[in-house]
Amino acid sequence: MAVIGVGTDGQPVTVGLDGAAHVLVSTCSGGGSSTILRTLTAQLLHHGAHALVLDYKRISQPWARELPTVTYRVDVADIHDALVGLADELRRRIDVADRHAGRSCVPVPSSGRSRNRKPLRVCTGPRRVSPRRAHP
Repeated sequence: MAVIGVGTDGQPVTVGLDGAAHVLVSTCSGGGSSTILRTLTAQLLHHGAHALVLDYKRISQPWARELPTVTYRVDVADIHDALVGLADELRRRIDVADRHAGRSCVPVPSSGRSRNRKPLRVCTGPRRVSPRRAHP
């Protein structure tokens, strides 16, 4: 569980992130997305995660710039490259899961781009539908 704030009753508001490797937060301007992301990221980093911060405004997440387990991108070309890299990594993980469809958890070999990351395991539940791929 990760704390994302405090409710009107003074109790912590939490979300379950067990088994969720990625988080997307989308709000309108002033909706609190920066605060939620900063709170979630700090907790995940504390537990050994790596974070990719894409700050096209160049001022939204300055706290993340110098952290060793954060990849921080501000330029459009660098953000594009980071997103392409994420797509490549996702395809690689899907391929590993497809090759080991009968097993519930398999170790994923390093892509060679990892830095100071924990070993990765892909765990899948029963597959009902094969994922569609946008690229071969």
